[in-house]
Amino acid sequence: MQRLSVLFLWHMHQPDYSHGLDGDYRLPWVRLHACKGYYEMIAALRPFERIGATFNFSPCLIAQLEDYAQRGLETPETCLQLSLKSPGDLTHDEVDRLLSDFFNANWDTMVRPEPGYARLLEKRGLRSSPQYLAQARRSFSKQDLLDLQVWFNLAWCGPAACRDLPQLAQLKRKGMQFSAQDKREVLVAQIELVRRVLAEYREAAQQGRIEISASPFYHPILPLLIDSRFAHRASPERDLPFRFRAPRDARDQIERGLDRMQRWLGTRPSGVWPSEGSICPELIGMLAEAGVEWIASDEGVLARSLDRHAEREDWLYRPYTVRRNGSQVRALFRDHQLSDLIGFTYSKNDPRESAEDFVGRLQSIGERTAGRGDEPCVAVVLDGENAWEYFPGGGERFLEALYSKLESQPNLRVERIGEYLSRVREPATIERLHSGSWINADYNVWIGHPEENQAWNLLGQTRQMLVSRQRRGPALEQSKIDRAWELIYQAEGSDWFWWFGDDFTNPQKDVFDGLFRSKLAAVFRELDEPLPDELQRPLSRDEHQADPLEPPLDFITPRIDGRVTHFYEWENAGVLKFGQSRGQMHLGRSLLANAFYGFDLQNFYLRLDPCAELLSEPEVMASLLIEGPATFEARFALRFDGSLSSYTLSRSEGGEQQIESIAGHDVIELALPFAAINAEVDQRYRLQLRLYKSGIELDRLPRYDSLELQIPDKSFQNLMWSC
Repeated sequence: MQRLSVLFLWHMHQPDYSHGLDGDYRLPWVRLHACKGYYEMIAALRPFERIGATFNFSPCLIAQLEDYAQRGLETPETCLQLSLKSPGDLTHDEVDRLLSDFFNANWDTMVRPEPGYARLLEKRGLRSSPQYLAQARRSFSKQDLLDLQVWFNLAWCGPAACRDLPQLAQLKRKGMQFSAQDKREVLVAQIELVRRVLAEYREAAQQGRIEISASPFYHPILPLLIDSRFAHRASPERDLPFRFRAPRDARDQIERGLDRMQRWLGTRPSGVWPSEGSICPELIGMLAEAGVEWIASDEGVLARSLDRHAEREDWLYRPYTVRRNGSQVRALFRDHQLSDLIGFTYSKNDPRESAEDFVGRLQSIGERTAGRGDEPCVAVVLDGENAWEYFPGGGERFLEALYSKLESQPNLRVERIGEYLSRVREPATIERLHSGSWINADYNVWIGHPEENQAWNLLGQTRQMLVSRQRRGPALEQSKIDRAWELIYQAEGSDWFWWFGDDFTNPQKDVFDGLFRSKLAAVFRELDEPLPDELQRPLSRDEHQADPLEPPLDFITPRIDGRVTHFYEWENAGVLKFGQSRGQMHLGRSLLANAFYGFDLQNFYLRLDPCAELLSEPEVMASLLIEGPATFEARFALRFDGSLSSYTLSRSEGGEQQIESIAGHDVIELALPFAAINAEVDQRYRLQLRLYKSGIELDRLPRYDSLELQIPDKSFQNLMWSC
């Protein structure tokens, strides 16, 4: 079989978290991801000398890591300083901040597996609204608060970190009743991990084990900086803000980013992952002038560039040369599905089975591309940090299984992107490049929503004010001008616009809003200009995360026939909302359009409404996991042809029974008798639906937690549902 090159690009990025008015880091994610994401990723490669990979860093992330490495525990980061503070010295507001923010970790993979941390979560409760925090505050002792300070930081230290710094593993085993010295050991170890991250990646790059590429300095959406109206190329119907045009800024973000990476690495990166894979024709000349040899984006952008709808094997698995006005840059386009399998699907499955599935898909691609080119390749490009929060053990077992399996395949060559491109002499050519990103081949995540448009308008107005002041005087100190431009560049970063609008929700959305406005406000301060009122008001309409679950309003007793018999049948049911991602990463559409649930005194009821994608997947199986005093699993196929007649309910201690109350036609409806799970009034159960195809879990609902059900009695209004 012809050899197939596998090109991993792991993207590492955090925005500049410094507050524009005081310079303090408002969020801890640079430090914490260094301990769990960046360190673990480079450690995972150590045993596999035949595995090459490319790691992409945003320069503003490197700058912040170096700041932590230099200043250590003196780094002005809010959560770090709150961690250092003695519990007895905390104010009520600081305790509430601790109880709210120090559970910001994946509960299923980082909190509940650690008994000491899980105990604190149970004591606080699952809700974090102000009234609940005020109540929880009274139940937390000083020792509890100290334990929480330790666990929040300790949980973000991955398996490799705990092996390389044994004191971390010892503290995890200790589990509770931590001392002030224990806490300091964790925080000192984290700073040591930050320093090792910088050293290990640089050393691995110098040895040729990995390649390091870069994004523009503050991770802006470059095409929108060049001209915000480029958004209409992919989405002509989109409402846009006042025109923003700053091609000079785009050039500076590229040049300064590459210069910054060269100071860290000692050599200038040859490759660039444009922020969010966002590219346009006008970008090619800028990249070529900066000496960039290759870029990467998404297969959706490639398909629209080529206007191709034939078999993907004919056009996806090869490199390209993109040409425009005499300039050219080589380009790779990622396999969207393979990248998303690692980012969103394999975390829910057995690591070895996931690795087998991934390699099996690569082998299939190799067979289908045989004879279609001299050097076929598969580009797998994804976030290299956020995904691992959702893997048990931080993804270590999956990466070990994946790299081991790949290393054993003689027809698969896993290598650095630059190494691969150096062998390809005549790649195919793209003369008409589509303008778009890795998300739906457009820029709609960052522009077009009223909040996003208002943010672009404020950015444009602030930038224009700076340009006008420079032109008309009076003379400004060069240091003030330089500082003002730095703040503008920071405000051009993609992350602020990512959280504006209704594409995503995040409990810290208001912090991102405030950081964006603080950077623009600091520009006015630097130039001694009056602060506009608009910068003093939040842009986000909803500053708090919307609850993705609406609870039932009353008892329901629907007819289980697979049809929505009438509107009022499910009117009082609870609803699971889809369409919003709750994490840092963009997740594709759910297989379900809606899910409704409810109960009467005898049964729990569930209704699943399919999306078109699910209707086209006849092999999908479902599992309703029910955990409580005993554990049960209800398994059934998702068929919408009226053929469903029963489902199997299994018990963890053994034994199965058939439940007849299920039907699938236009929708799936089922009834789960409380008697079948031996449920009694007031007992609590956790429920989660999981969808599978060919043994691989595709999705779970709710995605990041579970429904909590208290078995009702006639006074069910006291029932508490939460997600």
